[in-house]
Amino acid sequence: MQNMDILADNGYYTNQTIHDIYEEGKYSILMPNREQAGKQKDCLRRNSQRKTNTNKKDGYGKHNMIKDEENYAYICPENKILPVKQVYPGKYTDRIIFYTSECSKCPSKKICLTNKMTGKVITDYTSYAKELLAYKFETPNGQAQYKKRMPMVEPRFAYNKYTLKYRQYHLLGLSNAKMQQTLMATAQNIVKIHNIEQKELTNNKKTINLN
Repeated sequence: MQNMDILADNGYYTNQTIHDIYEEGKYSILMPNREQAGKQKDCLRRNSQRKTNTNKKDGYGKHNMIKDEENYAYICPENKILPVKQVYPGKYTDRIIFYTSECSKCPSKKICLTNKMTGKVITDYTSYAKELLAYKFETPNGQAQYKKRMPMVEPRFAYNKYTLKYRQYHLLGLSNAKMQQTLMATAQNIVKIHNIEQKELTNNKKTINLN
């Protein structure tokens, strides 16, 4: 089925999935990477429960830094630039090393570096397909489209898991899993039809009593 829009959560985010879909070119997919998914979850938390970018024992990381997309470099909190040092091509993604040695007199050296470190290293695992997907997800249209996923998908999963007690598949194989998923959806629809009929009967009784 071509030109189908796929809205998926980060649980389906794998290198092979992203690149297979990108190479086929048949589908339009919106799926957050780990950082984007973390920001989304954080927005749903109360202010007191939200995660903050606190300093870790291993020092400043990518979450503390600004990525300069135009010059393809990272900028640390002390405005030191980490340019690309080395690129290691991979099957699905390239491993890109960003590095700076301008750390010896930095006021944040004790926070950012461990005792054995002489410079700061940042590693990215990326590809054109992943960068394109991340950019598309951040666009206003991408955000508007992705907001449709939660009301369409999550309530039904929750209903299957907590009301109908379908928490896992009990059969092996894709065809068997599809069959069981169809049975789950059928059971859910039967319950919905029953509830609608009961509501209509109740409303009819009220109308008769009023007359």
